[in-house]
Parts: sequence; structure tokens; C-alpha cells
Amino acid sequence: MTFPLQFLICNVFISLFLGIFLLFKKILHKQITPKAHYRLWLAFFLVLILPFIPHPVYVLENLFSKIPVVASSALHLNPVPSPILPNWSTPDFPTAGAQAGMFFHKTLWNIWLIGMTVSALFLGWTVIRIHFLKKEADLVTKKTEPELHRLYRSCQKELRIRRNVRLYASRRLANPVSCGWLRPFVIIPRDLDIRLSMPEIRYILLHELQHYKHKDPIINDLVCFMQILYWFNPFIRYGFHCLQRDREMACDQGVIRAIGKEHRLDYSRTLLKYAWQKKNGMYRMYKPPLSALGGNHNMLKQRVLAIADYERPSILKKIKALLAVCLALLLACVFSPLLRAYPFQNASFSFEHENWEPVDASSYFGGTDGAFVLYDIEKDQFQIYNQTLSQKRIAPYSTFKIYSGLFALEEKIISPESSLQEWDGTLWEYPKWNRDQTLDTAMK
Repeated sequence: MTFPLQFLICNVFISLFLGIFLLFKKILHKQITPKAHYRLWLAFFLVLILPFIPHPVYVLENLFSKIPVVASSALHLNPVPSPILPNWSTPDFPTAGAQAGMFFHKTLWNIWLIGMTVSALFLGWTVIRIHFLKKEADLVTKKTEPELHRLYRSCQKELRIRRNVRLYASRRLANPVSCGWLRPFVIIPRDLDIRLSMPEIRYILLHELQHYKHKDPIINDLVCFMQILYWFNPFIRYGFHCLQRDREMACDQGVIRAIGKEHRLDYSRTLLKYAWQKKNGMYRMYKPPLSALGGNHNMLKQRVLAIADYERPSILKKIKALLAVCLALLLACVFSPLLRAYPFQNASFSFEHENWEPVDASSYFGGTDGAFVLYDIEKDQFQIYNQTLSQKRIAPYSTFKIYSGLFALEEKIISPESSLQEWDGTLWEYPKWNRDQTLDTAMK
């Protein structure tokens, strides 16, 4: 199975994880703080990154490798040519369909790459627009806007932000935004001091600086990058929309802690003044690397309700928040064995167990260079013939018949004397198949 198809399968499990994750967050709705809800998204980012790690180290891999269904993928094995039939060797069963569906896999590759290219171009266009927006904006300094500059610096000191986060004023902007983590900056509308009072401007500035304090620019850039990789998955886009809501709520709570609970009504009114629905459909589908104050009406409604319910977090809530983050990361670890998008890289498997012994089965192979491995479940012991060859991975061919036959004999479904299976009359491409079969004839 090639990377594009495995990546599609990973997306199914990622979407399933997102559904469980959002249900988990809904159960914890008022049990933890908005800031804790925002931190829970670290587990989601972990799940998004895992398919692109070639040699991941999974916390629960040893546990899952004990489960027969997952054991084959836990061995990290790759196909190698068969020494018996070099002209007929095929990949092992995890990658068996690669050659047969090469055109399909190439088509998936091309579609994915085209989608990523378009998404990357749109991101680049957005970054260029932000650059020119900043370039055309006026830098707020002591000389140009002394009162606004003084208020902004006092907000920085209040939040204990020592880094120089520059403030710009733009005529082209309708909504305050913050951006950048290497060179962070805040841009506000040029007429902000006309439309709002100084206390309201203080609320706006505190909110935008909260984004920097929470390291939101880094999260925004990571979201943009993931949108390029997962451009085709609408569930992940919805997840990022929910993340944006939690991000703004976390900043709202930070502002209320700074201004005091008694001013939360005034802060809510300020938010409603900047209720801004982005009209560009592309922005609804693609999140830019910006932290904007506004949002759609539903998001603003949820934010205002959260502000109205604000209570200073208790010790119990903080403990619950810590446990919730741990549980979310644990859930990501549980899903981790299902999120392998890279084909297995090792060409052979090494028997690390000491509980194995060599056996001489050469007489059964009639001079053919073969291998045989038998595992005793009760004794936890391997019996191996031709250790070197037995460690190489090849296609199973008809070797499954051995297990199937032994299983049927052990369960007394058949016996050596009574194993006849009558032919149903279906004509097959091989004449030897068009007849009654016994265990002996099937093995031949």
C-alpha cells in the first residue's frame, strides 16, 4: 500500500479521533477553563503530525504489538524478493496492491499534490497581503500617537510582556489583528480612537496582546501548514474552526483576569461592536495566519456567554484541566498505531527472543531452499529452520493453507481420513481446481 492510500486511511482514523475528541470536550464543557480547552488541541496536532513521521516511536506500540491483528504492522517489515521464485515475488500483504493499482495511486498523488500546491499558493498570497498591509500601515510611536502609544505600553507591562510587539494603525483594516512570532505585531483600524473610548481601546489591545502571550502566532502557522497537507478533509477544517473559537475564548478569559470581573459587561459590548463576519468564502474555508478579534455571530454568542459565566478557576478546576490534557494525549497515543502513512522500512525481522531453538526440517523441503517457523503459544517458544531465510519477508503465497489445515484438524472439523470437499461445478482457470479436493490434493 503506497503513501497516498495509507494517508487516506489515516484521515479516516483522524476524523474518528476528532469526533471522539470533540465529544470529550463537550462532556468537559464547564468542568475545565477555556484556556484548558485550548490546550487540549495539542493532542489533535500530535495526531495530525504522526502520519508524516517515518520512524515514529509509539508509547503503546509494545502493547498493541501483542494483539494478533496489529502484530503484523508492529514488526516494521518490508517486502524482499523471494529466493524460491525470483520472477514471481510480490510485495507482502500490507503492500500487495501497490503494483496492481499503480495508476490509481499516481492519480491520488497528483490530486494531493495539486491540492497542496493551490493551498500553498493561497497561503503565500495571504502572507503577501499581510506584508503589504503592514508596510502601508503607520507605526504607532511616542511622536505619532503619544496617548495611544502610552496606553499600549501600559498594557504590555500589565501582561508582563517584555518583548517589543509593535503596534500599527491601518486605514485598510476593519478589525484588529495580531500576527507573527519571530517579529510579532498588532494592527488596529486607523479610526479606532474615534469609534471607541480609551477604556474600550484598552480592552482591544489587551485581547490582541493575549494572543502573543498564549503563543497563538505559532499555532496559527501550524494550522496553515496542516491545512495545506489536509486540504481535502472537511472534518479537519471544522476542527480548526473549533480551535479558533477556543483560542478566542482563552484570550477573553485572559482579558477578564486583567481588567477584573466587574468590567466583563463592558468588554462584551466592545466585542459586539466588532462583530465581523468575513465575506470572503476562501477565508471560511482556509484559516489565515492571523488572530482576529471578531468572528461569526454564533462564535460571538458563545464567547459572550462564556464571559458572562466567568469564574476564577479553582484548584479543583486546575487539577481537572491537567487530567483532561493527559487523557487527550493518552487518546492520541491509543490512535497512534493506526496512523502510519509511511510504508514499513525494515527489510527483515530479527528474532530478539532468546526462547527459540533450531530444528532440522531439511528432509521436508526435498532440497528446496526454504524456511519454517513454528511458535508454541503455551511455551512461548519458537522452533526455527533456516534462521537467516526465515527472517526475510516475502509474500505468503499458499503458506496460509498450512495454518488453515492444522486449525481444521485440531478443531476436528476434518480428519486425515475424512477431508473431502466436493467440487461445486464452477469452472476455474486451472484444470486441477475443477475436481473434488481433499487435504492431500489441496496441499499438492
